[in-house]
Amino acid sequence: MALAMAVLAPVVEEMSKIVVPAMVLEKRPWRFSSATELIVVCAFSGLVFATIENLLYFFLYIPPERLTPGVILWRLSVCTLLHVSAASISGWGLGRVWHAASESRSMAEISRATGYFVAAMILHGLYNFGALVYALVIQRG
Repeated sequence: MALAMAVLAPVVEEMSKIVVPAMVLEKRPWRFSSATELIVVCAFSGLVFATIENLLYFFLYIPPERLTPGVILWRLSVCTLLHVSAASISGWGLGRVWHAASESRSMAEISRATGYFVAAMILHGLYNFGALVYALVIQRG
């Protein structure tokens, strides 16, 4: 469970946020007008992802008696910021790919953004690991 939460979930979540912009960039790079546009699209994808995830937590995962104002505030601020930030990091990588392809007038090589994707996954994984430690050690005393 801990391995899935700290390693697998960040990989799946971070790739799911940027799969559509990455596919468009690879097949139809002219659909984007700038590297900044890719960052914004990915950040928005992170915001949509966070919104859906928060709704799942509020109405499905967290029992009503544990859904305190503090928990709601945490999810709406920190968790949303995490998803937007991580997706923006990946978007930054895609933006660099777009820029390189535009300058060389060649196909976009998505693999050139791998380091950015990994950085986003590590950021997300570190957050998940911290949340796991908090839940297991601090909260349960």
